[in-house]
Amino acid sequence: MAVRTRRSFSDEQKRAIVAEATAPGASLSKVLQKHKLGESTYYNWKAKFKAVKAGAVAAGTKEQRSAKPAASGGSGAKTTDVLQSLRALRSTLSADLERVNRAIRALES
Repeated sequence: MAVRTRRSFSDEQKRAIVAEATAPGASLSKVLQKHKLGESTYYNWKAKFKAVKAGAVAAGTKEQRSAKPAASGGSGAKTTDVLQSLRALRSTLSADLERVNRAIRALES
């Protein structure tokens, strides 16, 4: 019997996998099989990043939350987070690059 070793993923890798799984048209089961992950691990990661994001928004002042983003072409922190996740996905995973690139171009325009 083979000995299983624990794998560790950086937060960037976890975010990229969550972004890949939540991309339009993505199949959660295929993404999990591709990365050899269980559903509970995926949902734990998803909840963790949702909680971290909610905590960051709650910690900001009303002025910070209502301030318009700089001329970055995006529509706020959510777009920036999605862009960051998609860029990480593009660079660290062997995903469908054309789909990821289309999503990045759409968010940047």
